[in-house]
Amino acid sequence: MEADDSREWAREHFGDLELGDARRTTRIVEMAGAAARRPGGRVLDVYRTSAERQGAYDFLENEAIKSEAMVDGIGLAVASQSQAHPYVLVSVDGSSLNIVDRKNTKGFGIVGNVSKFGRGLKMVTAYALQPDGTPIGVLDQQWWLRGAVKKDPSWRRRRTTEQKETRYFNQAIEQSSRRLAARAEGTRAWFLLDRESDRRATLELVQGMNQHWFTIRSNHNRRVLNRIERSGPLNHRRLFRNVERRRFIDDALRGVNAQGRLHLNVPARPGRQGRRAALSVRVVAPYVWLYTQKGPASAVQLTLVEAREIRTTPCGEEPLHWRLWTNYPVKTFDDAKLVIETYAKRWRIEDFHKTWKSGACDVEACQLRSAEAAIKWATLMASVAARIERLKHRSRTEASLPASVELSEHEIRALIFFKRKYKKKTETIPDEMPTLSQAVTWLAEIGGYMGPRVAGGPPGSITIRRGLEHILPGALIFESIASEARKKKR
Repeated sequence: MEADDSREWAREHFGDLELGDARRTTRIVEMAGAAARRPGGRVLDVYRTSAERQGAYDFLENEAIKSEAMVDGIGLAVASQSQAHPYVLVSVDGSSLNIVDRKNTKGFGIVGNVSKFGRGLKMVTAYALQPDGTPIGVLDQQWWLRGAVKKDPSWRRRRTTEQKETRYFNQAIEQSSRRLAARAEGTRAWFLLDRESDRRATLELVQGMNQHWFTIRSNHNRRVLNRIERSGPLNHRRLFRNVERRRFIDDALRGVNAQGRLHLNVPARPGRQGRRAALSVRVVAPYVWLYTQKGPASAVQLTLVEAREIRTTPCGEEPLHWRLWTNYPVKTFDDAKLVIETYAKRWRIEDFHKTWKSGACDVEACQLRSAEAAIKWATLMASVAARIERLKHRSRTEASLPASVELSEHEIRALIFFKRKYKKKTETIPDEMPTLSQAVTWLAEIGGYMGPRVAGGPPGSITIRRGLEHILPGALIFESIASEARKKKR
């Protein structure tokens, strides 16, 4: 991003942060603008002058600046950008940052293989998307340090929700809901959660938040009730009187005919071929039996949409099989189809994680000396990663848009200049405005992209970032020339 463009983006995302002092907000806006122009994993990669570096280190190591305040301010800014849509998709997923700490002196927790004592940070991210899947930004992040896990199985069974990591998923949902209510009144969230969120606490949370929709991929062959008695309040004793109507979800689906078929584009990933999968769809709406040894049982009514791949699975691969719990009102096959197609967009957060953790932003390479400083740096770079993913996504889905919707005038001039310098002999670079798709392809080619035949797909975030870094000096020169010209006219 060119200087003026990146400053405007930084002001939109960081300008309203309440950090206790207006000078701190000014500093984070400057840091974010520089990170947007030159993303990288280390402070040394992003800031080139000693004054910028020292200012960044002072900000990150300042104990008076809390990472929670940064997360809240960024989340509110993303919520404000969501108000143009009747609903937004919110993909909620857990992950971890593996950060080098060989001497175990930086205060990180355990991640990865517990027996090998990998060090780093754990987090749950709520990633907001437009209904068509275009990234908006990070709506919430919950951070924590994982300690040593007790080996006592009885202790694991005795834990309450407040003692489990499940609480961080629920807190991300609740904080996202709060920010949307504050800045985007009337905009509904559609939360998309993977199998690790198929928990009693999360399903009960779904039941209590009727203002939003949820889709959770099933991870258990849960007991369900066909129906429950309606006389009197639902309680533990009355649920047990419904024992004769209890059965597993496998049994409930066995007697249900397919409502129809749909085709879904499945992107290629490691161990999986890209294809257009044919899916058979079945729908049931039972009461989900939620039993616990520590308290009374309960039941929540949800719809289960099952999508099973048929006849399109490549040899050696497992067919797609999704069972999706949702509170979205599924009354027709088109409703079921929407649930499935919406859940397929949850994978956008996986692309975000790759760009953020090891791709263009490479935040796992940070060498900061404390966990709190690393969290603040990672929070800043998460917004930059979301910005890169938005540019990449729009170049693929809105290819005919002019490049000016995402790139500045000076950046486009620099891009055309460098593209002409490095073009192939058979290429002709016109003077008119390139499309967004063409501009991103040129950026990626300058950054080392060899084309779809060699790369196996469209440009990725790393080559786009390299291209932006390469043209940045030229964009700054064009900006300086334009500024001098304006001064002379005055």
